[in-house]
Amino acid sequence: MKLTGKTKEAFEKWFYKEIDQIGGEGLDDVTDLHLNALIIEFFDSVGYTIDRDSYNRKMTIVDWNDGNETHYTIDCEYLDPFTDWWDKAIEKANDIYNNKLA
Repeated sequence: MKLTGKTKEAFEKWFYKEIDQIGGEGLDDVTDLHLNALIIEFFDSVGYTIDRDSYNRKMTIVDWNDGNETHYTIDCEYLDPFTDWWDKAIEKANDIYNNKLA
């Protein structure tokens, strides 16, 4: 699992609530690509938008929770597109979420 701490706990609660509603499989049955998509969807549901800027080779996380639309930018210049980009963004969003709840 790519998530840690409070983020992981919140994601698992969100995931199983969503799966109960649509009748899907558990986390062990999800591919890495699908897991990334679910994690991005989770962050969106708690007020963090993760997006890529292919032109500038950056990932952006916008925190909508603080009323200031705080932007975090991740330079992906030397990372292989696009899986590594998403992994880096998920790692950063995980840190932001855990630190806000600490």
